[in-house]
Amino acid sequence: MKTKLFALLALLALVSLVQIALAQDDKKAKLGKAKLEKQGKLERQEPLKVVALPDLVVTKLSYPGPQQVQVSVTNQGKGNAPECQLAVMLLSGSGPASAPAKVWTVKVPALAAGKDYTATVDIAPQKVAEAAFKALVDRSNVVKETNENNNEKFDASKVIK
Repeated sequence: MKTKLFALLALLALVSLVQIALAQDDKKAKLGKAKLEKQGKLERQEPLKVVALPDLVVTKLSYPGPQQVQVSVTNQGKGNAPECQLAVMLLSGSGPASAPAKVWTVKVPALAAGKDYTATVDIAPQKVAEAAFKALVDRSNVVKETNENNNEKFDASKVIK
């Protein structure tokens, strides 16, 4: 019985020594880390920040008058978009790859997530029935977006053939 009691006390003493050693190691590690940080040898890591980005899309090209083009832009992203430029292009041909014959530039104001902006461009002396149109929002590609490939819309519905 004394042998078992002695063995149990020895085991408890050993566990206590291990706990003390671990606590000292932990304290040394914290002191070492603080010393390295103070010396500039260890950089603090900031938590990652998730940034919500905007996604500007030309949603509509319409023609309210014979010499007017109306363009609607939507920020369908989760982040706010700063102001940017919208290009309204009268194309030299009837296809989307046609070169622009004339370009009008409109400033698009900053758009909060989910918001729309509509601009009406006077294209006189041109007439909407003369050619195809293309609209390109963020024409200078200054807005970082979730999708950089959906910023334009083509329409040839008014082309006289």
